[in-house]
Amino acid sequence: MKKPNIDKKFAVTAVLCAALLAVPPLAVGAQTLYYSAPQTRPAVAGVMSDSVRLDPVAGALYRYGIVGGLSGPTTYGDAKTAPTVMSGKLRQAFNRGLLNEAQWTYLKQKLDEAEKVTPFQPVEEGKLRSLFTLTYYEGGVTEVAFSLYQPGKITKMENGDISYPMVTYTSVDIMYLPDNGAILLLAVDDNDLPAGDDLETATENFITQLNTTLPGKWTQDEKPGDNTTTRQYIYRHSADVLWVRSCYFDTGYAFSMSVSLEPEAYGGIDALNGLLVNDYGQVYKAPQN
Repeated sequence: MKKPNIDKKFAVTAVLCAALLAVPPLAVGAQTLYYSAPQTRPAVAGVMSDSVRLDPVAGALYRYGIVGGLSGPTTYGDAKTAPTVMSGKLRQAFNRGLLNEAQWTYLKQKLDEAEKVTPFQPVEEGKLRSLFTLTYYEGGVTEVAFSLYQPGKITKMENGDISYPMVTYTSVDIMYLPDNGAILLLAVDDNDLPAGDDLETATENFITQLNTTLPGKWTQDEKPGDNTTTRQYIYRHSADVLWVRSCYFDTGYAFSMSVSLEPEAYGGIDALNGLLVNDYGQVYKAPQN
């Protein structure tokens, strides 16, 4: 992916300034009047209209992708408050039909276990470890996450580092808008997670809770079985602005569901800023060669 070339922008600006100096004064005056009048925004792929940008979900994702995703987190919250925030978001996910009762109960139990673990202790075989994070991004997007795992047999490597398998592992990642706004990402990784009622229904509930003000409707574009290498659902919005992707992970009932800018329409924006989207739907900066 290409990184924006600031030098080119300055070069173009310099050329335009030189051209304007060569234009007769009357032509410049006419040009000024033209550009001071309201102009229709061109319908170009990769350019979000003003009306669309005002949508709570699309606007937040646009700012997150263009500014927050490019520059990284705006601020980090106090990790001590993350368990309380996570508890509330898990309840919200349950109330919105993204988790069933068995899954919600199971994850609450794992959250309680993770909160009781003393952080930043040396790694010991069989001793639980946990990590909480609370992150704020541009566009009003907040991310809360926790992981809980039990190390297996520890092996010391030649370079002094250690390696170990994880006997048990649980991670939950939730991104959302403020004021009980839409959940933009829900990713749960745990091989022992209870079965959900139905991923397709949960995905439709996910779309419903987005509560987008955009006109049009969502259409299912892909379902498990359409692609032999993935177990995923993809829904596209008729306004060609947003898409929703949900999928099972490799084993068990672990899953992820997320909403993002339509990659085909806004792929140019991501490419311009050197951004990529991972399997969780999170935007991150592409590594530079």
